[in-house]
Amino acid sequence: MVRTRKRPEERKAELTEAARRVFRRKGYAAASVSDIVREAGVSQGTFYFYFKDKEAAFDAVAETIVMEGFDVIQEITARGDLTALEKIERTAEFLMAFETAERWTDESAARRLSHMRDRVGRIAFRLYLPVVADLIRQGIAE
Repeated sequence: MVRTRKRPEERKAELTEAARRVFRRKGYAAASVSDIVREAGVSQGTFYFYFKDKEAAFDAVAETIVMEGFDVIQEITARGDLTALEKIERTAEFLMAFETAERWTDESAARRLSHMRDRVGRIAFRLYLPVVADLIRQGIAE
């Protein structure tokens, strides 16, 4: 395997995306670290330099998904040409489509990783609360 030096944040992002592709294809429970490193084209040692285990890679994937969703929601809610209700409708439509596209965690993994779901939920809540508050203020003004 030819070694390519990359910035740490770039390599971690590549590993995170590789894990996301593997989780989508195989589901979390069936995926292995070996699958992820094969997908990323790196050694096991490289994986373990960035992640303690498969669950830590899942954590990084989950945080990436939350941030991607938040970026889109911010774009929707920043639009000045939409009413508060239209923003809420478009946000709900986006979230339903996004959640369906990212449904790759099987039931047994979801039970084992309920603490991760709670953590991601807290991250999302902190991010989305100001956006929701702005929508409420806009709705009251309208």
